[in-house]
Amino acid sequence: MYLTMFVMSTGFTIILTAVWPYLTKLDPNVGKEFLGFVTAAGPLAETIFSPILGYWSNKSGSARQPLLATLALMVLASAGYSLLEAFPASTAKYWMIITRFLIGVSAANVTVIRSYISAATTLDERTGATSILALCQVMGYIFGPVVQSILTSLLGNDGFPIIEGFISMNMYTSVGWVIVVLSSINFVLLLPQFFTEQHIAVREEMKTQGISTPLPDSQPVWKKSKLDYLAAFSLIFGYFVLVFNIALLENLGIPIVMDQFAWTNEEAVYYMGIVMAVGAIISVTVIALLKFVCKYISEANLVIYGGFLFMFIGRLAYIPWGDAPPQLQFSHEHNLTNAVGCPVVEQPWCEFTPAMTLPQVLIGYLFLSIGYPIGVTLLFSIFSKILGSRPQGVWMGLMMGTGSFARAIGSIVLSIMYVELGTTLTFSITSIMILAYGVWLVLVHKRLKPNDRAVLASPRQVRMIVLKENMNGKGGNAPIADEERQALRQ
Repeated sequence: MYLTMFVMSTGFTIILTAVWPYLTKLDPNVGKEFLGFVTAAGPLAETIFSPILGYWSNKSGSARQPLLATLALMVLASAGYSLLEAFPASTAKYWMIITRFLIGVSAANVTVIRSYISAATTLDERTGATSILALCQVMGYIFGPVVQSILTSLLGNDGFPIIEGFISMNMYTSVGWVIVVLSSINFVLLLPQFFTEQHIAVREEMKTQGISTPLPDSQPVWKKSKLDYLAAFSLIFGYFVLVFNIALLENLGIPIVMDQFAWTNEEAVYYMGIVMAVGAIISVTVIALLKFVCKYISEANLVIYGGFLFMFIGRLAYIPWGDAPPQLQFSHEHNLTNAVGCPVVEQPWCEFTPAMTLPQVLIGYLFLSIGYPIGVTLLFSIFSKILGSRPQGVWMGLMMGTGSFARAIGSIVLSIMYVELGTTLTFSITSIMILAYGVWLVLVHKRLKPNDRAVLASPRQVRMIVLKENMNGKGGNAPIADEERQALRQ
């Protein structure tokens, strides 16, 4: 499962920095608004299919089936992405949307992965397991941009032809073949010969409640625990806020630095690949320390003051500091060597809005690299604990689908906002959004402490403990374990 998360995140980030240059190579006259639709295709598919895959996993009682199906689809979709240059120039950009949509369907299997991790761990193991899962995700975020930067330096924009005039191996197409190889290996390792599923959470709660129901029928276990819907939906909306805001950099990171610093396609992909890789290393370090820090600071407080506060500071840092507008570009042709800078014809604000500076981009990315992994990791950790031992596929699907929906509409809305309103208003509005949700979390944070929401003692346990106490009160000698006393106090 950790490997599958690594492959999925690698598949997402390995093409992230090169989508815009690849799109302009396929169609030199394409606009940034169309980039929003390309970027939104994958998250839209995740929005639709995350709950479906979660339901499939719950219904079948197996994570293997949906994972094998989505990995096979990932192989086909990634190969299609690498073959886009073979399509006519008039339709290639639309085929890019289709391949991105299919890759999004594949990426929806993260729902199944997170649901399985919750089902295969005890309550005490959950935070650590969720942190390792996030660590593997961030490792994919490191591996993807690093590979993209290496392939950019080795192959460049043109690369070399495989079939002359039809298929070539370059900085854009090569990344798809990398994912084909990784997904194929992942598919094999999920076969029954290598992977055995476990159901630990249900066993733990059955033991706690003294229930001897056969394992497949877990309803008597989880139906006794009441779900805090306000806490659950607060966490789901928090994930929406995080993903909506991170979509700004996922979708527009490359166009923004090309506009602000007059970088070429190759420069933007190469340098942003390095920045993303360093940011991912920082995130790995943060995630590795989370389990230790959570021993001294509650998860609820850490997600507020470590996650969303740092996200807020990082977003504020992107409001332009410069004292003059960026270098202006007056051509519609994005991929010409002399067409660099901020396109004033499409974005009139370029002429009067102060330019961003490179230090502020790096400082903002530093805070985001700390805040985002804390927020995401702990939101899922708290969420899985609040859900308890109930089947989590559909609930995880709802949370993942909400995040994917945020990424989909964020890709479109933020692209339009950036083109029409410019950097100052775009980053100001998103900063206010993060701040508003942070205030809401402060108001409800007492309900986000799952350790205080341990499974209540079953009626059978209560009767047995009371019976022992009555016997002891009459001179009997029925030992009462500490766990039983704790259950009675609950």
